[in-house]
Amino acid sequence: MKLRELLRGVKTIEIDADPDAEIEGVAHDSRKVRPGYLFVCITGFRHDGHDFIPDAVSRGARIVLSEKRLPPMDGVGRVRVEDSREALAIIASNFWRNPSSKLKVIGITGTNGKTTTSYLIRSILSRSGLRPALIGTIRYELGDKLLPAPNTTPDPIELQRLMGEAIGLGLKSVVMEVSSHGLQLRRVDGVRFDVGVFSNLSRDHLDFHGTFESYREAKLRLFDLLKPDGKAVINADDPSADIFARRAALNGADVVRFGLRCGGADVTASDIRLSIAGTSFVLHTPSGDIEVDLKLPGEYNVYNAIAAAAAAAAMGIGVEAIKEGLEAVTSVPGRFERVDLGQGFGVIIDYAHTPDALERLLRAVRKLTEGRVISVFGCGGDRDKGKRPEMGRISAELADHTIVTSDNPRSEDPMEIIEQIVAGMPPGSSYEVIPDRFEAIGRAIRMARPGDCVVIAGKGHEDYQIIGDERIPFSDREAALEHLREVLRG
Repeated sequence: MKLRELLRGVKTIEIDADPDAEIEGVAHDSRKVRPGYLFVCITGFRHDGHDFIPDAVSRGARIVLSEKRLPPMDGVGRVRVEDSREALAIIASNFWRNPSSKLKVIGITGTNGKTTTSYLIRSILSRSGLRPALIGTIRYELGDKLLPAPNTTPDPIELQRLMGEAIGLGLKSVVMEVSSHGLQLRRVDGVRFDVGVFSNLSRDHLDFHGTFESYREAKLRLFDLLKPDGKAVINADDPSADIFARRAALNGADVVRFGLRCGGADVTASDIRLSIAGTSFVLHTPSGDIEVDLKLPGEYNVYNAIAAAAAAAAMGIGVEAIKEGLEAVTSVPGRFERVDLGQGFGVIIDYAHTPDALERLLRAVRKLTEGRVISVFGCGGDRDKGKRPEMGRISAELADHTIVTSDNPRSEDPMEIIEQIVAGMPPGSSYEVIPDRFEAIGRAIRMARPGDCVVIAGKGHEDYQIIGDERIPFSDREAALEHLREVLRG
């Protein structure tokens, strides 16, 4: 592809390069540069891409794109831009010939519920002839091809490559979780969305965004990236609903609202019946009402279901296909995932790692449990410290007993994290501290009696613990299974 084609839509300051130069590929990691590549310098949190220009040139870079003014280089063109992250996203889209223009693209953003909502939407689209790819927290799925997901939202080059590959495989749509990091770091600036879904907003990632307002602004950016005929699907019950709806309307989008409590929602549910096996309700949409038997327990999964239904309705999908798609999802890895070997008490694995998610989870379990609720959780290291005492308070108030443990401590001392969690627990709370997560899970399972429920929160689908800079294999599910087998063997 010629350089002039790659730079279409990029805000350049100066170009010292042949616009007809043939570019063989694009990279922002100098180790991935090959002869004829365009190398994009990104100033990161640990490294500055400008420092790796000599390495990129030695590997054959034909063009270097940067924010900084560079000296002339023999045989290497230079392009200077205002924002190299934004430029990379647009260039990656151009290189893969703008795949989002050839696909139906649904993006889901919000603090909680993105993964489950994406699975539900994917299921509906699968039954509507819109063969979907899935890009999200658990993995990337292109038809039968499953790929690990190092980031919820991939970097722009990988993201555009995945969408281009989806087209090559004959897929018709993409369902994508869009994280606040992905939006803030402009990973999706080269994507245009048919539907943007806002699930909810509560405290998270303040270690990265600094303030709640900055976090919200990152989420709002999704609605700047809608196609001209795009639709915005907004949780009308969320306190930030009007802010998101106004942003979408400013961009010319039709707004579809869903909710359970706020009057005037376009998509809602009534006659909700909860059980440990799932949830049934009557779904109300602009095109009709229908009974749904959802296999996912908890009222918060009703929100996820009506969010998915609203997105589908915004795309013109009928209620029968919506019902079929919702009912086909039997579980989502690490989301209210039951571990059952016939032990007589519940064991639930869930990704809940924010105050709001933990509260929703424990309230849902409380409604479905006759006996005690035993909570096992920790908080991630090198992440928002302010949420730690709040999560301690929530667990102490909503669970009968809490075991505070480790959850990806990273560079922090696990006991310091635990002490900050415990500081939020009211006096007299029933809790204990077991830093070793495997042992904490074992303790909870061994103290459970028939009718109780053990809730293991924070990691969900993750199969590792991050200690220092090392990822150590660890799975809450496998740990629970190992302890359950020992208990059942007697």
